[in-house]
Amino acid sequence: MRRKARATLCIAFVLASACSRYPAPTYMAMALLAPPAASKRLFTTTTVTLGSIAGVAGADSICASDTARPTAAVYKALIVDSVGNRRACATSNCSGGISENISWVLRPNQAYVRADGSTPVMQTNSAGIFDFNLGNLTNSIDGTTNRFWTGLATDWTVAAATHCSDWTSSSGVVNGERGFPNNVTAAAISSGAVACNAARAILCVEQ
Repeated sequence: MRRKARATLCIAFVLASACSRYPAPTYMAMALLAPPAASKRLFTTTTVTLGSIAGVAGADSICASDTARPTAAVYKALIVDSVGNRRACATSNCSGGISENISWVLRPNQAYVRADGSTPVMQTNSAGIFDFNLGNLTNSIDGTTNRFWTGLATDWTVAAATHCSDWTSSSGVVNGERGFPNNVTAAAISSGAVACNAARAILCVEQ
């Protein structure tokens, strides 16, 4: 009983000391302060596919099953279409804010790293994108030349008519926009369209 009483007194003393040192609002804020969000990983698939990938859902399935997936976490494809299954921005660099996102895979104010879990790539802004007008990525996405389908313009809007007919076409006369993982400029997400009968990887983002 004496030991239990002493322990209770010690706890009360520590709390009283903290409360006397800091005003109540400050003390409460310190107690409730959450640690920063852990970095999320990016990886490019070893699987390469023509432009007919059964839409956004098909791209997500590739991310889920690819052998390059670095952890058991859920990963989704950084890819967009023109019919609203997935969108980053409706206006250039999401001038209207995060409300422009539809089923978007990047989180706002989030740090992203390579598949190795340590090499920094970027920190997104409050709209869940990286504004290339303000600078370049810290490091390239993975340092390879394994280009991937995105359907994105350099300002994160859907690239006009270059999304392989919303990822349902493998035609040589239909085009799809691709990203370049060995680049730190906006070419990382939009490096020029190619015919949809070309095989490209998918960029996958940890959720």
